[in-house]
Amino acid sequence: MNILIQPNVKSDAEFTDVYRKYWKYVFSIVMKNVTCSDTAEDICQDVFLAYLVNMHSITNVKSWLSKVATIKTIKNHIKEARTVELKSTCDIQSKCENNSNEIKVMLEDAYETIGIDEESRAILHNKILNNTYITDIARESGLTRRKIAYKFNKCKEEIFHYFSSIGIKSVYDF
Repeated sequence: MNILIQPNVKSDAEFTDVYRKYWKYVFSIVMKNVTCSDTAEDICQDVFLAYLVNMHSITNVKSWLSKVATIKTIKNHIKEARTVELKSTCDIQSKCENNSNEIKVMLEDAYETIGIDEESRAILHNKILNNTYITDIARESGLTRRKIAYKFNKCKEEIFHYFSSIGIKSVYDF
């Protein structure tokens, strides 16, 4: 993103004043929803960069900074959740490809212990072991994509919790 900002002494002073006045306020908003202070500082930097670009059209600075900080924090959560979900699912899939019989036995044990129904087992089996897309599972099963995604994520959480409770913190501990 290339942003051309014309130097302006008045703008620089105004930005500096707003930054000094509201930095702690913005940081506190972000830290309510972020556990890592480095991440919070990155989000704050993005908020103030957005302010710098839009400062001449903003009428209520505090309200605008609050809204932008909240939106950027939510976007960060979504990004992190996608990264974690993708990494966890990919880890399981790669581990399954390399050692599928052992994984199948572990998953069957988890299914029995947790009490996962047959439909959910089929969804997990197709998604994790066969690497089938949720859309394809939905089409084959007659359920909606949303229902498949919900069941998959719910069961995946239960399985990760179960594995964690028996001392398996990562699929690499199998």
